[in-house]
Amino acid sequence: MKNTHSVKVEYDLNVCRPDIALLDSESQVFAVVEVVVTHKPEKGVVKFYEENKIVLIQIELTSDEDIDKLDNKISNPDGVGICYNPRCRKCGQYQQRTKMTIVDSPCWSCGMPMKVAIVHGNKLNAGSHLGPDRFTKKEIEFAKSRGVNLNSKYSGTLKQRYLANSCPKCPSFVGNHYLFTSYFAPATNGELPSTEFEIGYHCDHSKP
Repeated sequence: MKNTHSVKVEYDLNVCRPDIALLDSESQVFAVVEVVVTHKPEKGVVKFYEENKIVLIQIELTSDEDIDKLDNKISNPDGVGICYNPRCRKCGQYQQRTKMTIVDSPCWSCGMPMKVAIVHGNKLNAGSHLGPDRFTKKEIEFAKSRGVNLNSKYSGTLKQRYLANSCPKCPSFVGNHYLFTSYFAPATNGELPSTEFEIGYHCDHSKP
């Protein structure tokens, strides 16, 4: 783990003595590794880890073959406890981070610099990335704070108005189809400069 400053074996935490403890630069335990041979950590110990925000990583050894593959077991533990993401108030599931990509690109019409915002998809929209017409109020405010020009535009193709990434100099805007094919995909491939932001959380299980 990147935060690891030192590693202690059978480190005494008073309540328990984990097999391996990972300490940060301030000598505080932020994660522990428990090698499970016969018994998993007791409920009281797990509760202690949770209350102190210590990540519990469990590695189960059930045979000599597991010992021979210990390096792989460490890379792919049998259990990792504690998620610091908040739970959804509706369903109780842990929420996922919401990410927004802002692409810097010239306007397709006048060539002036413009910023284009896209929110990364989740399970509820089958992984499809979202254009401004499906942004939350918070996402709209964040995009605008980063210099993205969002305006209600009329689409002749869809025969309706919707919020879209718009050029700050001319009336042109980016429709949702071109948003992904002409901006997000090239940015993902490194053809256009872009910045990714973590702007909060969303639930993959409950509708807003």
